Amino acid sequence: MRALAHRLATVTAGLLAVSGLAGCAGQTETYCSTIRDDKPTLEQMSSMSGKGRDAFDQSLSTFKDLRGKAPHDVAGDWATFVSAWQGLVDAFDATSAPPSAFQGGRRPPGVGEGQFQAVRQAAQELQSTRVLEAAQGIEQHAADVCHVELGKSGL
Repeated sequence: MRALAHRLATVTAGLLAVSGLAGCAGQTETYCSTIRDDKPTLEQMSSMSGKGRDAFDQSLSTFKDLRGKAPHDVAGDWATFVSAWQGLVDAFDATSAPPSAFQGGRRPPGVGEGQFQAVRQAAQELQSTRVLEAAQGIEQHAADVCHVELGKSGL
């Protein structure tokens, strides 16, 4: 009886391991499919300069969707990247000025000094080593696993 219980436990553990791997493979394929589908949108986002708040909101929505579908091996990079992007969107939302008004590093009329500094800090965070490495990890994963080149998308 004890031997039978041990064999059942071994078989059950094996089945759970195999089903877990199948789940990972399915998640990766769903993610890769989404990356392929979203590539044109991601490329359009790379030329967002001068565009309004809607462009930033749309990009955040796309990034959050990809973060939600990301497999375990790239989920941390997406979490880092989306968090930094969310910070910038939130900083813009706290002002009444369009994102294009911040070009050139000047404080737009009607934007308080604290709001201006929050936008600057959020923009600097997007350029931080931590966030740039996360973006590179996302791009590398897309190339290696999904066979999609995102380098020109400007993540």
